[in-house]
Amino acid sequence: MSVEVTEVSSVEEILGVRAAVLRPGQAVVAARNPQDGEAGAIHVCAVVEGRIVGCGSLYPAKYREMEAQRIRGMAVLEGFRSQGVGSLILEALKERAIFRGVGRLVWLNARVRAIPFYERAGFVGVGEIFSIEGIGPHRLMIFRW
Repeated sequence: MSVEVTEVSSVEEILGVRAAVLRPGQAVVAARNPQDGEAGAIHVCAVVEGRIVGCGSLYPAKYREMEAQRIRGMAVLEGFRSQGVGSLILEALKERAIFRGVGRLVWLNARVRAIPFYERAGFVGVGEIFSIEGIGPHRLMIFRW
């Protein structure tokens, strides 16, 4: 399977995938993040045979008062999971974060079932597991370079 990871010009291009994976059964608008339209937001997608099958976003966002960046909206459609698509998206976001050079840290809130995925990519868990209302248990994770 050939996967191309590329930036999209508008978050609108990836909202359908983000909603299907992260907010199933809800309106597509529920998959919007408040930072989606802010300056510095970067949105990437994974494309297989012309179809967007995964996505992720990167935003400038402080971490404990330090300059940092945040990853949100990581999503891969069901039939494309466990095939390296998510890893390609995550690596593309990490590369962009390093290139942009805002702080030397990326953070995210990982769903509990995704913690091993992020650990394999070099992220480290911080603190205890917490719950996000309507979404479920998460753990704060960071990546430093």
